[in-house]
Amino acid sequence: MNPKLLGIGATFVLCAATFATPVGAQHSLNEQPAVGPIKQAELRLEHRIKADYRLGLLGPLEFAMLSRDLDGIRVQEEEKRLNGIFTDHDFDSVMKKLVMFEDQVIGHETDKAASVAVVRTITPR
Repeated sequence: MNPKLLGIGATFVLCAATFATPVGAQHSLNEQPAVGPIKQAELRLEHRIKADYRLGLLGPLEFAMLSRDLDGIRVQEEEKRLNGIFTDHDFDSVMKKLVMFEDQVIGHETDKAASVAVVRTITPR
């Protein structure tokens, strides 16, 4: 066997293993199902704001601010879990924040939908 060809093949395998493994690991993390009511609510809200952005109900700034706020709720939840005991009070607190966040998202949706309806009724044909 040609040593030069063997060296090139070994380099290719090493590079492929080095660069493909983290990508595959990240992809598999995204495929994990949401377990528990908090994670399910977070995931549902994440999908909702992404869908609202795609539909034009949220502008880029609104989408960024809402994503940041949802990430903040997730960080607070994780901090409570990492501190040790996650009590019923902690659970209720996180769920209350998620409900308030959902109300905020609904407010953004209705503001945009109302402004679109007003523009459509005022605009002459």
